[in-house]
Amino acid sequence: MVVHPGITVSQPTPNQVWTDGQSEDLVLPANTFTDALGLKMSFAAYEVSGPNVTSWLRFNPTTDELFGNVPTTASGTVGIAVIATDSAHMTAADVFYVSFVPVASHAPGASAVFVGSGSLFNPSQQASALLAVHV
Repeated sequence: MVVHPGITVSQPTPNQVWTDGQSEDLVLPANTFTDALGLKMSFAAYEVSGPNVTSWLRFNPTTDELFGNVPTTASGTVGIAVIATDSAHMTAADVFYVSFVPVASHAPGASAVFVGSGSLFNPSQQASALLAVHV
């Protein structure tokens, strides 16, 4: 059997609902990405859509964790992409959405789980800035 190079998103991250003023910590599962050749991967995270509101959000590529304190004024929905790249320069993106809700309208029992230190950015604002990378 011939194995072709490439990375797949094995376990996509579900969309998230985060409450204004709360601390969030989302760790991506270790099997979020699979490299067909078993090559070591590095990771980066970006805000890819929505209002540019994630300057408070950090990404730790060593632990695949997104974390931070949601501002009390956060609103709307943003798209977040976690990008995996292997040593053969193959890439894959896990894209999911985060919706912000005020404390009063947050459903009881709902929680956010996040993965993957740097801040996220909106590529339309800063095309050259990367959140964080590990090799």
